[in-house]
Amino acid sequence: MQFDLNGKFRAAGLTNPGQMRENNEDNFLIDTNAGLLVVADGMGGHQSGELASADAIRVMQEILTAGSSQARRPENSGNGTGNGPGNGTGHGRVATAITAANDVINTLNLERGYGPRDAMGTTIVGLYFEPERPMDATIFHVGDSRFYRFRNGALDRITRDHSAYENWLEDGSKGPAPGLHILSQAIGPSDSVAPGIQQQTFRPGDIVLLCSDGLTNLVSDSDIEALLTSMDINDLSSGCHALVEAAQSNGGTDNITVVLGAYSGGGT
Repeated sequence: MQFDLNGKFRAAGLTNPGQMRENNEDNFLIDTNAGLLVVADGMGGHQSGELASADAIRVMQEILTAGSSQARRPENSGNGTGNGPGNGTGHGRVATAITAANDVINTLNLERGYGPRDAMGTTIVGLYFEPERPMDATIFHVGDSRFYRFRNGALDRITRDHSAYENWLEDGSKGPAPGLHILSQAIGPSDSVAPGIQQQTFRPGDIVLLCSDGLTNLVSDSDIEALLTSMDINDLSSGCHALVEAAQSNGGTDNITVVLGAYSGGGT
């Protein structure tokens, strides 16, 4: 199903358990009324990962929906700088929402007696904007779910994975390389989290891709770029199916979730 925001922004999403997993621990959200797109990839086993990803999205949606509606009130129309959910910048509202989601899942881990080895958690990646100003957006992530921008035929990865391997690269590749899929942080296992949050200004014609690593572990960036190049921008649902099918064709070893969004105009 494709969602449309006043002809300015369209989005569609798809999730699939893949070929090797009985359970799908991924979840996604498209809420054009709140200006929120999210993909979450849960972990923890015994359906705990599914619970973590669903809870993280639920908490963030509740806080950011309230933040969007309050920010549109006349008394909040200025350039506030507070970090509460009801005022201030998109960056501040997103930071508040991520902290709240982390608190909820971390508390569940403590209540259930889960230790570091079996704690539930989730990665998250998202796009948040005021519905009246979709071109000016906040990008956020924790973990290795990714955000890409496709512009003028070129694919650019906007987020950097929170992983031991990415940290190793950033530190100059000293010593043996760690495993590719060891997360340096996620939502839930720890009592604190340091999300990546950044502002982006988009243009008409831009396409955004949010995805779990079930796609990027199996489909190269160059192949994703080729699929988006050939995609009908007016049929994002078919684009989602093409990306998921590409991962399935390459083994489908993990849950696969993709959300595509397309900008067709401004709005200030």
